[in-house]
Amino acid sequence: MTTTPRTHPARRARATLAARVVAGCALIGCTEELPADAEFKYQDALPPDGAAAPGDDADGTTDGEGRGADGADDDAAGDADDATVGGDSDAPADTADPCAAGCADDNPCTDDACDAALGCVHLANAASCSDSDACTTGDTCKSSACGAGFALGCDDGNPCTQDTCDKTTGCAALPTEGTCTLADLCLVDGTCVEAKCTGGKAKFCNDGNACTDNGCQSTSGCVFLPSTASCVDDDLCTDATACKDGKCSSGAPTKCDDGDPCTADSCLPAVGCAAKAVGGAACDDKDTCTESDVCGSDGKCKGKAKPCDDGNACTNDACTDGACKGVPVSDGVTCTIATECAVAEGCIAGTCAAAEALWESQLGGPQSDGALDVIGVAGGIVVVGVRTDSGDPEAFIAKVSPSGALVWEKTFGGKGDDGGQALAVQKDGTIGVAAFSVSQGSGDYDTVLLQYSPVGTLAGKAVIGGKPADRPYRLEALAAGGWALAGESAGGVGGSLDLWLVKLKADGTKEFDKVYGTGGDDHAYGLAVLAEGYALSGSTPSPDNGTEFTLVRTDANGTKMFQKTYGTPGTDDGAVLVALADGFLLAGSTTGKGAGKSDAWLVRTDLAGVKLWDRAIGSEGNDAVAGLAILPGDAGSIAGFALAGVTGDDVTKPNGWLLAVDPNGNLVWQQKLGAVGLDKLAAVRLGTDPVVAAGGLLAAGQREVASLQAWVVRADVWGNKSCSTGKACVKTPPVTCDDTNPCTTDVCLPGKGCAHFSLAAGSSCGVAKTCNADAQCGL
Repeated sequence: MTTTPRTHPARRARATLAARVVAGCALIGCTEELPADAEFKYQDALPPDGAAAPGDDADGTTDGEGRGADGADDDAAGDADDATVGGDSDAPADTADPCAAGCADDNPCTDDACDAALGCVHLANAASCSDSDACTTGDTCKSSACGAGFALGCDDGNPCTQDTCDKTTGCAALPTEGTCTLADLCLVDGTCVEAKCTGGKAKFCNDGNACTDNGCQSTSGCVFLPSTASCVDDDLCTDATACKDGKCSSGAPTKCDDGDPCTADSCLPAVGCAAKAVGGAACDDKDTCTESDVCGSDGKCKGKAKPCDDGNACTNDACTDGACKGVPVSDGVTCTIATECAVAEGCIAGTCAAAEALWESQLGGPQSDGALDVIGVAGGIVVVGVRTDSGDPEAFIAKVSPSGALVWEKTFGGKGDDGGQALAVQKDGTIGVAAFSVSQGSGDYDTVLLQYSPVGTLAGKAVIGGKPADRPYRLEALAAGGWALAGESAGGVGGSLDLWLVKLKADGTKEFDKVYGTGGDDHAYGLAVLAEGYALSGSTPSPDNGTEFTLVRTDANGTKMFQKTYGTPGTDDGAVLVALADGFLLAGSTTGKGAGKSDAWLVRTDLAGVKLWDRAIGSEGNDAVAGLAILPGDAGSIAGFALAGVTGDDVTKPNGWLLAVDPNGNLVWQQKLGAVGLDKLAAVRLGTDPVVAAGGLLAAGQREVASLQAWVVRADVWGNKSCSTGKACVKTPPVTCDDTNPCTTDVCLPGKGCAHFSLAAGSSCGVAKTCNADAQCGL
């Protein structure tokens, strides 16, 4: 027969227990689900359903439920079939009560029950409980144990106590010190005293709103009520007047017109009125001394000053209250004259006083005076020479205006012979004077360097030289500052005089001095400062007769590079010097050549001192030159040379002599200056006054007018010492009349202008070149 597999007895018991537990939870109100393993903790040891369990019969039935295969009782022999399901009939029946001893476990967090089949059952609950901690409340059961509830609130609301909790005794309040909050909310900064908040000061209530009234209530604190006060809102472009509903009400838009035509006006809420500069619009600067007023780019109204120039350099012209007025400047202020040949003397009472640009003037007293050098300076002319009015000769230095008026005069000297010999001017206007002196130095002739400011103040003095006698003849200012001086010094070979070169610092301190001699008496009359050294000229004893010209060239340290001599069968003396780009020109006098007793003699050399040509110029009398200057041409070229000296048939009554030669030494023009007395010129230089063409010429010497006096001549480059006689030539430089033909003499004739005359056949027109009868230059 077919048998149905039986469920294991243990499984059947588990199912029965589960059903009963569920039923028990329904009775006692279980709040937790039965754990998944609460059915039966031995479930993993059970055989699977359908498998035979221990004690089962072979037919798959338990004892008492079936028979053996043979239909006989499957219990052991002598056993009876069990009367209880799942039990063997041979086991004694269990009739004891499993809950007889009681099921209470004294755990408030379990519900205790008894099951007839299972015995005591303890099910978890969620009842209230106590965890024995006085600092918690609301303890409840969880998972069969009493769980802590919530922390006990111990705040007693007193700011002057510190609230704590002890697990055994519970809450406690301890008094504190310090500040506290008072019950009156209009008071602040209370103080705790014996657990009470006392004292305090009034609370400051201000919400920063101009449209609220600030107040305070003890129960609610600060209160802010709307006001109707006047106010200013955050918008600077409106005119606010009063508060409304606690806010500043906006008024009418702000007007931002500043009334300035040179600005564009606008309003920015955060800034207020703003003005931006605009240019170009017409405006009025309220100044009656301006016109054509217009707005500038900077937003300012500007006008042009009304023209108030009356054309008078001796008035300061200005506009006052809309009217032009001229106020005279101080007397003596320099002014400019627009006339053809005049220089300004200066302003006098608002008028420019003028004087003729060409003139001659005498300086000195009733005794014997003479000028030895002249030079143009800023604002006039300076001359130097010898004066004997006070007894012993002394040096005098004088400055005259461009019209010849005396500006200042100084003297220098003492007991013995003293005199001023040479002049030079530094770039800063300092005037250097080389003087010879017996009253200064070693007692014999010595050289003294004097330095004067442009206004005649003595700025320095240095005695130069040694025990042997020495004397200066030429002074030059160095470009880098300092001075170079040439003259003669005694103590040479056999006690003779030697050419003497001295280099000085700006203060007159000597850097070096050198002598160059031949054994006889040598004299240095000329000096030129070169790019890399110096050149000296003078006279030296001639092996044939008298003296001859000499030229010495040195390096920058004064070391002699060469010395050359140039002579005639006669006596050659007084050689002065100018340096040219390609050589040198020496000028003095000679008795060995020319038409008269003595003549001017010119010697032209190259840079090595080799003579290129020589010329003798003069009359049948005694002629000599002591001054030499270059006449400038165009673009740095040379138009010729100006010379100054003496000429005349009567040795005792000579004339001053001013002449010019072309670059080849041919005479261009000559002027005899002076009257019936003893007149002679010792120096010539180019002037600095722009009124005269090329600066004109300055010459100095000695003239006899009742007595011998220092003589200064201001001439144009054609030798005219009067504007009335010079006429248009005063404004005509040599380059204007140059026809570029070396075989013509180019001159300016007063009243006629430029004229050109052919040179005589055989005249020099260059080195080793002569002019023919057709005025053409050839070999």
